[in-house]
Amino acid sequence: MLRLEGLVSVGNGALAVALIAAALSGVAALVAFKKLPPALALIAAIAACCALSAGATSFDQRTSSSLRHTLPDDLRWVDHAHLGDVDLVAPPGAHREQSWEQLFWNTSVKRLLLLGSAPIDHFDAKHVRVARDGRLVVDGRTDHRALLVQTYASTVELTGVQRVRRELIFDLYRPVGTPRLRLIAAGRYADEWLAPRGAITVWSEQGGTLNLVVSMPAGTEVTPVRFNGRLVRVRPGQRVALKFHVPGGGAWSLHFQSAKQGYLGDRPVSVRAPVVHFDG
Repeated sequence: MLRLEGLVSVGNGALAVALIAAALSGVAALVAFKKLPPALALIAAIAACCALSAGATSFDQRTSSSLRHTLPDDLRWVDHAHLGDVDLVAPPGAHREQSWEQLFWNTSVKRLLLLGSAPIDHFDAKHVRVARDGRLVVDGRTDHRALLVQTYASTVELTGVQRVRRELIFDLYRPVGTPRLRLIAAGRYADEWLAPRGAITVWSEQGGTLNLVVSMPAGTEVTPVRFNGRLVRVRPGQRVALKFHVPGGGAWSLHFQSAKQGYLGDRPVSVRAPVVHFDG
């Protein structure tokens, strides 16, 4: 079904399956009224089963190949880092399938911590509360474990940690103190494109400056983006440097939104943000 939908669209795929089922039902009815020989019905049923089996096999092979290209060569790379118990942090926009694979292959990944993302079936998940000073609080306790952070659709900056390894859309950190969130750019993909809407949140006691650079490739169109109350028009081939004052005393967010969007594959995007940096 999914393979067929991938070829002819979701609606047409469902319609095609319904038509095949109706045709087989019609054949069965004709056989019942002795309008067709039973052998013909048997041949039709066998042909339908073979077609469905071939489609399922093709879809499974395509899915397996696609997934394998998004996994590291060493499937147990987290275990082999020997960091003890590891928490998997799923920020906004995290791919559930990718998180599931890490939980499946790496037995040292003990908990899934939801930081604005949806839960994953069959795995116990904990919701994270972020303290004013950026500490990750789970079940009322500050998290001091090693962290595996998915970065597919969110840029995450931490303090009190040391990055051990980066694999595709995952960063692995060991604690060198108390891990704290410094910045989350929710809606910034790993390839630096921004989603049509999102938010950049900074945790700072003293305050500082959030620096952004946004751009559009040559040959595209002018794309307007609103950052809180500020409207910025990004022209093709142009890089626009932006600065925003960040007050101290806890979390502060810069929301962005664009009414104009394009698509990279199945991802809706607005503008690129090659620089997202907090000075403070």
